[in-house]
Amino acid sequence: MTIWIGANNLGHYPHIRKHTMAINKDQVRGRVKVVKGAVTQVTGRLVGSKKLQAKGKIQKNLGKVQAKYGDLKKRVLDSSK
Repeated sequence: MTIWIGANNLGHYPHIRKHTMAINKDQVRGRVKVVKGAVTQVTGRLVGSKKLQAKGKIQKNLGKVQAKYGDLKKRVLDSSK
C-alpha cells in the first residue's frame, strides 16, 4: 500500500514524501485469528457453551502470538535496511 503524505492532487506542495507501508502475512493472519477468536468467544457466551468460549479464547491468543511474531519479523527486516 502506498500513502502520499504532504501532497494533494494539484501538486501545491513541493515537499512530497512517499511512505510505503508493508504488512507481512503473519501480521494479517494473526489479526484475523484474533477477530475470529473474539467472535467465537462471544458466540459461545451467547449460547452458553463453555467449550466454544474456550475455543475462541485459545484462537484469539494464538492470533495475538502470530501477530506479534509478524510485528517482530517486520521490525527485524526494517532494521536491516
